[in-house]
Amino acid sequence: MLHSGKRPDVAIVGALRNIITDVRTVVGADPRYCAAAALFPGHGVVWGAAWKNEAWLDHTMPQGDAFFALCHEAGGHIGDSAHDFLGMIIESAGGSASDRMAFRAYTLQRLHAANFHGVAAVINSWPVIRTEPGVPPRVRPAAPGDRPPQARHQL
Repeated sequence: MLHSGKRPDVAIVGALRNIITDVRTVVGADPRYCAAAALFPGHGVVWGAAWKNEAWLDHTMPQGDAFFALCHEAGGHIGDSAHDFLGMIIESAGGSASDRMAFRAYTLQRLHAANFHGVAAVINSWPVIRTEPGVPPRVRPAAPGDRPPQARHQL
């Protein structure tokens, strides 16, 4: 991705082509697609994948590279591209059918764990509970001798 300003999350260098991935945790409450996400489960994943594909495909396709948008909806769906990528890795690993099923279960669990890590990061970025002792900056306790506020209109 020379001179593109892009940095993939994972780049797998192969003999015939490279595989580029970029990960996105999509929050369903985003105002850009919240209404549609409430009506259609998985809409956030589709929106996130479309956004990633728009950003990356113009750079990867001319080089002959494959791009997979690994999008996860916060607490829910995993995108089709992520499932395709996972299936490709599982098939290339080989082994018996039960080995591949066990590997799929393990990797899906790891993806869900990473997804919940992203959800926790979003939640922690907007603290609603004080994390240190003290009074919130907008609230000041009354000092001794302060008069109570007067009503504007007295009857």
